[in-house]
Parts: sequence; structure tokens; C-alpha cells
Amino acid sequence: MHEHHCQPGQVRYTEDVRIAVHRNLGAKIIWNRGKKNFKRLVNMKRKIILNLLCLYVVLWAGGCKSGTMPTSIAAPVTETPVALPTVSPVVIANSTPLNVALDLTQTSPPNSARPAWRALLAWPDDCELGFTLVERQPEDAGGIEIYPVADEQYLIFVACTLGPYWVEERLYWLDTHANAPIVHALSIPEVQPGTQGWTVQLSDMLHGLPLYDSDTQTLRNLAPARGLKDCGTWYLYQLEAQQLVLTEARYQECAVDQITATEPATWPLIYPKPAESEWAGPFRRVAPVVTSLGDWIIGLEALPAGGLRLMTALGYATFHDGVWTGEQRLPEGHILVGVDAEERAWLFSATGETIYYQHLAGELTPANAGWIPVEEPRALERQGVVSDHLGQVWLATDQDVRVFDGARWTVFTREALGMLPATDPDFLVAFTLTFVPERKQLWVGACDWGGPGPMGGGGARWFDGLIWHGTQSPVAGGCVTAIAADAEGRVWIGMDHGQVWNFDQTTGNWQQLLLPEPEAYRRGYPVALTLDSTGAPWLLAALCGGASCDANRALYYFQDNVWIEIPGVRDYSQDQLYSGIFPPFLLDRTGTPWLFLLGEVVQIGEQQVMQPPAAALHVQTGTVDALGQLWVVGRQAAEPLALWELEPDSGAVPYP
Repeated sequence: MHEHHCQPGQVRYTEDVRIAVHRNLGAKIIWNRGKKNFKRLVNMKRKIILNLLCLYVVLWAGGCKSGTMPTSIAAPVTETPVALPTVSPVVIANSTPLNVALDLTQTSPPNSARPAWRALLAWPDDCELGFTLVERQPEDAGGIEIYPVADEQYLIFVACTLGPYWVEERLYWLDTHANAPIVHALSIPEVQPGTQGWTVQLSDMLHGLPLYDSDTQTLRNLAPARGLKDCGTWYLYQLEAQQLVLTEARYQECAVDQITATEPATWPLIYPKPAESEWAGPFRRVAPVVTSLGDWIIGLEALPAGGLRLMTALGYATFHDGVWTGEQRLPEGHILVGVDAEERAWLFSATGETIYYQHLAGELTPANAGWIPVEEPRALERQGVVSDHLGQVWLATDQDVRVFDGARWTVFTREALGMLPATDPDFLVAFTLTFVPERKQLWVGACDWGGPGPMGGGGARWFDGLIWHGTQSPVAGGCVTAIAADAEGRVWIGMDHGQVWNFDQTTGNWQQLLLPEPEAYRRGYPVALTLDSTGAPWLLAALCGGASCDANRALYYFQDNVWIEIPGVRDYSQDQLYSGIFPPFLLDRTGTPWLFLLGEVVQIGEQQVMQPPAAALHVQTGTVDALGQLWVVGRQAAEPLALWELEPDSGAVPYP
């Protein structure tokens, strides 16, 4: 097998580069170390990536042509490919015999032979211009690779442009049976994203890092999306009847703040379109996720007027009446915070110095009046925005709480909220925002995070449109991680040390309801808190170990004024429980909880975790709409991301 290859020492795209950044994918971002340590980690990560890219560029400048490709490929796909676009090959028939200067026994002719080969193959000027941007000596490689295919028939690769982590090449078929050789240029099938999925288009250029196997007459090509080569598109072609036939294509989205170290041959299959199961247990596949929005999911929201909104790191779209509409991609280098009730997307600049809003298909509008730069804008990507009854937009940073009244921002620091400062300036502050429409109140909770976990906090406050309340309440201090309100405006506040408070605003009464002391652990803090249709709470709690918190997790429901733990949840592994899914559980319209673990969904029923799992579905996010319909975004195995709904007649029964 003859391969395009780089010299020893080149950074390979399969390099196992792993940078671990702890990230909680909930309504808050929780770092396991103080802010200074986190900044050092981020800076270290940036330096590693820059060094890798610089090394790669230097190696390319030295004439290295393409990255070493793995020798293993995925098993052949037996599904019949969809019809590809076809074009008539460009045939160049020469009336003169083959130039004696063209030595077909050379697999890689020198640069001195390139003019003679160009006279035969007739590649265009832009290709030659791209190749000559790098100065070469006559004895250097001429950017031509020759592979015998059959008797007096050859496949020829001609390099055009050498990029920092890719190459552009033209491919030609040469037949020298006759006295006058016959040449035709090959078209290359490539996949492109669209609103209805992936489509196949023909290109006159091969883009990426190709590897041709002359024994099997197969071509593998990685088209990396960035220099680390851990994401992009991977192709497998078969040479048949003087054409390259696309047999397989795989795609891996680039993770925003981590490096994917998997073989491209194992990335999710996008061509031929994999056979997709309509059902995953009681969940029915409704529609594929808009391909162009990628698969780095931020969240799924149920809209008040019906429909859903999916937000990703690349943009957002609305799902209504069975179709995705209103697709909006983010401008390059911007970070989506959330979308408000007026359908305005709120975006940070990469530096956090500027905040913008953008109507669908509209221009970016800066909203800097009263704005204070944010130190770590990426950490606020999943925070979202909250709209109140006046149309004002609230958001929380790691420094304060802010509200936009349509003209300027008002910033409420901890001092302005009547909260005590953190006991250590290195602690990371996480705010929780909840709007209670029945009372026209904006509630705020604050928690200070250090290495072991919660380290106290500013407690809870609520704003009635005029002043902040709560400085004299039982929740005036401490770490608040969850706030929920029922239809009557009764508020539940979850805090560290297993504290849960209920505030009946009609009577003004506060009631403390401690979580049970867990066996072998200490009381921790709520990871998620939600209320059923009767206003009764369900709570997923992080349990504390000897030195730190979140050593395990437990699920509780509240009945007859007592917290009851659901047995079986603690039995799952940390990999399953700490999968980054938010929310980690949801209640359907019957009040039945569904717990989302790594790679599966389990139903809670009969006062326990039901076995076997309800679905082999890897959920990334979910929501429940105003009618109680439960929706999730996830995938089965290596299938593409899709929107799923819990079938109303799935057999789920009310709990308990």
C-alpha cells in the first residue's frame, strides 16, 4: 500500500491530546477550583493549542504534504447509497505520443518534471499558482503522485495548494494504451450540510489529507475543520470504472472547549444515511436536528405560544408543526447567552466587553449602555436570559445580576442585593435566576464555589419591581443552587447542607424541610429541582463525601410532608450520573419522572428505578411544554442527533 505521508515528528491528527476542563452543564457553571486556577488552566490550554498549531504550520512550511492516516477503517456499510450527482468527465485526448520525459515508473516525479506533466494533464492556472507559492528546487518533490491501476492505466494526484493542515489536489485518470494517451479529470463527491440534512455535491478538487491504498483501490480522506484534526469530515471512496465512488462519509462536530481524540473512522455516519430507528423505547423520533447548527447543544426550550427552540453553540432554530424554521447561525466569534420573550438572541463578543441582541435574520445591535465587561464570557453560555412581565431582560454573570430595560443595563452587585461578599475572593460565584409570574417577582440565589464544592453564598433575594427583599429571611445567607415556584407563587429554595425551604407568600410562612441524612454520605445540595402539576417537588441532590461534595447523587420526592428517596439511583456509576445532561430528569404530564443517564433513559415507577432501562438513548437536553408533552434531543448509538417525544400512550403511569 502506498500512502501520502509526513516526515517523522509531524503532529498526527490521531494524536491523543486530552485537556480536561470540569464543566457543569446545568443552569450554573461550577469549577472544581478557584477562579485563579481556572484562568491558569484556560491559559495553559490556549498555549498548548497555539503551540500545536505553530508546530504544524512549521512542519507544513518545510514541505510536509499531509497527515499520517490511520490504517483501520470502519466496517463496510451495506445500505444502498442514495443517487449521486453525475457529470460527464472532462476528457483530454492528445494527438501526440506520450512525452518521453514522463517516466511512469516514478511514483513521485521531481519538480523538474512538473511542467511536462502539466502539458499532458492540463491542470488550470490557479492550481499551478497555488503550488508555486512555496519555492522548490528541481530535485524536490513535484507534488505529483502516480498509482498504477491496471495495465497502462494510472490514477494521478496533482497537488495545488498546501494549507496549514490540509492540501488541495486534482485527480486525473491516464490511459496510455493508445499511441496518443487519453486523460480525464475526476470529480470528487463531497457532502455539504443543509436545512434538511446532508447532501452530496461534486467538486473538481480534493480537499483534506488523502490516503490512497493501491491494493484495494480505496481512498480515505480527512477534511479537518481545525489544525488539531479532531473534528471535520472523513470520506471513504472506491475507485470504480474510472471514477471515485463515495461509499462512506462521517462527521464530527468540533467541541468548543475540549479536544476529541477518536479515530475518524468511528465518527457518526452521515453517508449513506444510516438506517434510523423510529422508536427508542417509548420515545418516538420526530425530526433530525438541523445539521448546520452542529451538535454542541446548549438547551431546548418550550415556547409559550407552542413549539420548541433549540440552541447550540452555532445558533438556534424553532420547531413548530413538525418542521424546523427560523434557523439563525451566530456570527463568527460570538457566544449565545439565550433568547428572550421578544425572540431576540443575546450574544457576547469573545472578549465579553460587548453584548448584542439580534432579531431573527437581523443585524447585531450593541446594547452597551450601562454594560460592564465580563471576565469569562464562555462560562455563561448556558446561563440563559430571563424575561419579566415588563419585557425587561435579566441575566447573571459570575460577578453580578443585570437587567436591561430596553435602553440600558442596571447592574446589581452582591452589595446592591444586600448579600455579604464571598469569604475568599478566589471563589467562583454562581447566580440562579427564576421569574415568578404569579407574583411578578424576580428571584436570585447565589452560591460560592471552591475546590471541595459549595463554600457558602449570598442566599436568596427577590425583586418586586421596586426593591429587593430577603435580607431578614431564613435564606438570607448560604449557598442557593435551585429555585422553583408553583402556580400559586409558593417558592421552593434548595441550599447546601440538605436544606430545602418552602415560602408561602400568601401567609408569609417559611418552612424548612431537611433532606434525609444519606447513609455513608453527608447532605449535599440540589442539582435539579422541579415541581409536578400539584406543586410537589422532586429533587436530585449531590451527596457529599469525606472531603468534597458530589461524591454520589440521590433522587427524592416530597409526600405527606416527608422527603422519600428513590432507591436505585445511587447504584449507577459516576460516568452515568455525571454525563453533563441538563436537566438530568423531567416529569411527564402524568407526573412520572424520567432520569437521563449516559446512553440510556430510565423511568421512575413503583417507588424505584424501573428495570430494564426504558430506552437506549443518549439524551443531551430536554423540556416539557405547556401541555405536559416531554421532548428530548439525543441520539441512538452513532445515529445523528434528533428530536424525540415521549409517546403519550407509552404506558407510563402516574407516580406513586
